[in-house]
Amino acid sequence: DSLNAAMDELNHATTAFDMASLLTGQQIEPGALPPSKLTFDKNLTTLALATAREGCIAETLSALELAVEVDRGAADADADADDVSTMLMRKTKIIALEEGRHSVLAWRTIHWVCSTDSAACDRVKREVLETTKLAGATKAYSDDIAKAWSRLYESLVPFVTMTETLPTWTSVLDCTTTTTTVIEDTDESDVTGVLVRNILKGVY
Repeated sequence: DSLNAAMDELNHATTAFDMASLLTGQQIEPGALPPSKLTFDKNLTTLALATAREGCIAETLSALELAVEVDRGAADADADADDVSTMLMRKTKIIALEEGRHSVLAWRTIHWVCSTDSAACDRVKREVLETTKLAGATKAYSDDIAKAWSRLYESLVPFVTMTETLPTWTSVLDCTTTTTTVIEDTDESDVTGVLVRNILKGVY
């Protein structure tokens, strides 16, 4: 799943350069990257804290922000939208839904950490996935994003950090919809709603 997410990001970068080239009328492409070095820390708590901050929060909010932008663009688009605008909207929708898969991977990773190391789990709950902190994470965002975010973290935090017998989650997860995890083509106009359901279903 991590490798698939990395390949998604490669595709997103390619798409972004293609969009920039199309909109500017000139070829836009990446330059040389600076030297870099990867080091792998074997500390599970460090991994969990970084995953919670960068994946469960930042990645999830970014996906929601993009989905809301797609929904707003679709609502504002007139019936005679040109081919370029239609293509850009479709590509942006794909990116938003794929970023949702990355969010799922982060939440599932925390679920695994909490089933493996209770001390690491406690640190994550205390320092990152604490209710007040999560509620304040959307101060700079719109009400649409804040509402979707609240539904996600209120459902997912108790689930992924549960170390004992899991309760029944029918009260927080709508499993009645027939929508599957659609990545490329979807007729649903509410991309934000599809994204939220995909994340919940993907984690559960």
